[in-house]
Amino acid sequence: MIEEAEMHKTQDDERRKTVQAKMALENYANEMLDALQDSRKLKISATVKKRLKNAVNETFEWLEEMSDTACEASEYKEKLDDLKYICDDFGSKLYI
Repeated sequence: MIEEAEMHKTQDDERRKTVQAKMALENYANEMLDALQDSRKLKISATVKKRLKNAVNETFEWLEEMSDTACEASEYKEKLDDLKYICDDFGSKLYI
């Protein structure tokens, strides 16, 4: 019985990490989208804004495509890192 509880604890921990990683990605993408939609805060060119919006939209599309797929936390973290890599260069200009 103890072994079974430990097994479930491990599974629960993995699931928790996955959910937290997914939420971190969703939250970051939503923050970026909000910042991009508030034109009063923007100090970037239309070209840069379009590039950032495309990156955010691609992230949301990926999340939707993967909604029926069992992803691991590392996949969400990798996607978050990719989005941050694109957005962080301009983040200081977005005033998030």
